[in-house]
Amino acid sequence: MTTMTHTARRAALSDLTADLDRAVRGHASDATTAEAVSRALAPYLGAEGLLTDEQRLGDPDRYVGAYTRVGGRIEISAADGLRLRYVPEGPIAASFGGYEFDLTPVSDRLFVGRVSDTGLWSPVVFEGDYIHMGVRAYRKA
Repeated sequence: MTTMTHTARRAALSDLTADLDRAVRGHASDATTAEAVSRALAPYLGAEGLLTDEQRLGDPDRYVGAYTRVGGRIEISAADGLRLRYVPEGPIAASFGGYEFDLTPVSDRLFVGRVSDTGLWSPVVFEGDYIHMGVRAYRKA
């Protein structure tokens, strides 16, 4: 397994975010968005990492729960598809406010969501008991 430096991860995440944003512009539905995202991510994941339409509809309950780190908590719910809610914790984090967005599956670990106040797409990676988002890791509570 190759270990990436912090700078390399940040650069890769920046490239990925830009590619996602370009891929999803102008798509009217979640299905066409997911397909466009899958095509954009092929260079990052390889063809074996992409999901078919049937696989995208798998059991979302394995992701549901609260994930925490110092300064914030992520809550994943699955009432009507996966939804992420970020809750800042502590006086400094709280000054930035929280947010929510729907998650669109791209692979069995990678999802994307659009932050409504910025309009930018954000990659969210599930890895064991962790969520990785915004160059931060949150552990399942």
